[in-house]
Amino acid sequence: MKQPFIIRQKERRDCLDCASITTRTWRSTYTGIVSDEFLNHLAENEQARATHALETFDHHEKITFVSECEGKVVGLATLKECHRKNLSGIGEIQALYVLPEYQGQKMGTALWNASISYFQDCGYPKMVVGCLEKNPNRVFYQKKNGKEIGTAKFELTGEPLRENLYLYDISLSSVENILTSLQRSSFRRKFHLRAKEKQYVKQKGIDVIYHHACDFIRERLACAEPIHDGKQTPMKGHPVFLAQHATATCCRGCLEKWHHIPKHRALTEEEIQYIVRVIMRWIQKERVI
Repeated sequence: MKQPFIIRQKERRDCLDCASITTRTWRSTYTGIVSDEFLNHLAENEQARATHALETFDHHEKITFVSECEGKVVGLATLKECHRKNLSGIGEIQALYVLPEYQGQKMGTALWNASISYFQDCGYPKMVVGCLEKNPNRVFYQKKNGKEIGTAKFELTGEPLRENLYLYDISLSSVENILTSLQRSSFRRKFHLRAKEKQYVKQKGIDVIYHHACDFIRERLACAEPIHDGKQTPMKGHPVFLAQHATATCCRGCLEKWHHIPKHRALTEEEIQYIVRVIMRWIQKERVI
């Protein structure tokens, strides 16, 4: 029987539950595939992993979504920027686990969709997933219309295991189209991230930049009549400000002209997310130039 559940971002109180989910799903999935020694070690250091996760919770290298059913965390998806060879500048689902007794209820798909939405918001055009060659659940990833691009050595267990790599195109055509149109404007295309802005993005992490963009749009553009509209976005001082001028998301007048979002009314949540996607996609393109 399918049970109602929600998808939300992981909170501090979820650290021990997430460590337990990792232990249980590895044992149910990989018994006979990886060594008993490694699986036993997962169980033995579960508390230590939870403590480490709690201590590093405010670090922004990764983000985790969880599925919650009747107040209990029963699944997770951990996301990060991919740093694999020849695959930099895209998103990666590092882990996607659902407890065995909750599988078959579309929780994995819901976590998958939340992951894609997050990566799109951050401006990633593609994402990659690594799945152990002998994972009995690998069909889940094969059915998601990805492209198998090869294999890689799986380092975590210290055993001679390999994983299949699947690449997924998650680009938003509307975002790419508007960025192409904006390049026809001599004013818009003069904006670029300089070395110090690129270093700022690298230092802070794309997740922090994403949250900055959300905050700036909500504070400076979202209301029906923004204060000093047309002059509210500085020309320097933050990568998001440069991105806003480059993408015509700097004021309500530019939003109306280029993105056909009317002035004199509050932005909808969908419009805010669209604006952030445009900004983040421009930043992603600039940081690799």
